[in-house]
Amino acid sequence: MKNFHLVLLISLFSFSVHSQTPVTNYPESGFIAAFPVKPIIEKKELDHQVGKIEMVTYESEGEDYMILLSENKYPPAIIEKGGTVFFKGVIDGAKKGAIKNLEGQLGAPFKKNTDEDFLFNEKYTANRTSGTISEIEIKTICIIKGNQMFFMMFMGNTESESIDSFVKSFHFIENY
Repeated sequence: MKNFHLVLLISLFSFSVHSQTPVTNYPESGFIAAFPVKPIIEKKELDHQVGKIEMVTYESEGEDYMILLSENKYPPAIIEKGGTVFFKGVIDGAKKGAIKNLEGQLGAPFKKNTDEDFLFNEKYTANRTSGTISEIEIKTICIIKGNQMFFMMFMGNTESESIDSFVKSFHFIENY
């Protein structure tokens, strides 16, 4: 019986150590997060009617989920011209564009469950949406911080501990 308790204790300790993902600093993008699987990072520049947009994407995939994070830096003059109204349109456009792209890939319409605006960290304009496409769960979170937009998309098992841990770990480097 002592051996059983020892094995159980070691198993529980191993599982809890294994399930803790380290938080990593991404100073170029101005955030910290605990991706459950080391992300594939891709940088590119997009020409847009408002000017050049610097885009960095992070993709982390587990057995039953995928995390996509896109950080988009808009020209600073945009804040002066359009401010929150402009970025509200950016949030809606990013959300609709990503969902439309998935609808095309999966050949089915998006069935929305939730769509709500909120303040991320009680400070930043944000939106979260959830729904399904072809029975695949999808959640998005869009956050505006200055001239940056962070767009997160979670697919698959959106209730997984890995996704929950990632969302809870995501914070801005405030003096960025």
